[in-house]
Amino acid sequence: MRLPRLPRLRINHQIQAANVRLIDLDGSHLGIKPLAEALAIARSKGSDLVEIAPQANPPACRVIEYSKYLYQLEKRLKQAQK
Repeated sequence: MRLPRLPRLRINHQIQAANVRLIDLDGSHLGIKPLAEALAIARSKGSDLVEIAPQANPPACRVIEYSKYLYQLEKRLKQAQK
């Protein structure tokens, strides 16, 4: 049985929006920030900036470790298939 394909997510400097809606590691909303400031916040926390809702205006981005986010996403997809 094949798992569904994971969505292609933009991380860090792949994000092209001027401003982003920023969500912190603990899920709290930090508001709308310029991309450079959001990247600096993510870097200071030792994490990545991951664009989770590119269709939103401005796009929603989360400060999280990218590999951890992919693992959680794969785990949810496996649970949904059962």
